[in-house]
Amino acid sequence: MRKYKGSFTVEASFILPLILLCICVVIELGITLHQEVRMQVAEKAKEETMDMIDAMYHREYLKELLGAFYED
Repeated sequence: MRKYKGSFTVEASFILPLILLCICVVIELGITLHQEVRMQVAEKAKEETMDMIDAMYHREYLKELLGAFYED
């Protein structure tokens, strides 16, 4: 059986950059997703919360005001 010197280095010179590229792409995607989530959290924090009791009273007021139109 013949032994070839350097065959692993030639294969590694093709495979290693592909592996490193995949790792870098995954890291970049992770950073991008993290930034998007941080922006969404900041937007949600700015939104006002809805008072459910006030909404219930408002609904009852509209129900009394509109009467038969509201039920349809």
